[in-house]
Amino acid sequence: MVKRKETLKHLGFSTWDVNNYIRECPNIVRWNPRLAIDWMESISVRIWSDIQARAYNRAAKRMNDYLDHLETCRFYDKREVWENDRVRRVKLLETYD
Repeated sequence: MVKRKETLKHLGFSTWDVNNYIRECPNIVRWNPRLAIDWMESISVRIWSDIQARAYNRAAKRMNDYLDHLETCRFYDKREVWENDRVRRVKLLETYD
C-alpha cells in the first residue's frame, strides 16, 4: 500500500487570506483552540498594515476572553481541550495609535 505524503503545515497567505483568517479564528477557537492559536501566531508575522493589526488585536482579545470564560465553566476539562499541550493565549501586537 502506498503511503500518503505528509501535508504541508505552513499556510500560504495573501492579504485577503490574512483578513479572512483574522476574522475566522475567533469562531474556530470554540472547536479547536490549539489550531486557532497556531493560525494566529503564523498570521502575526504577516501583518503589514495598522488596520490589520487592529483587527488582529480585536480577534485576539475575543479569543482570549472566550478561553478565560471557558475555564470558569463547570464542564471544562483542561486535558480534553489542550491534550498534552500547555494552556496558551494569543499575544497582542503592538500598534502605534
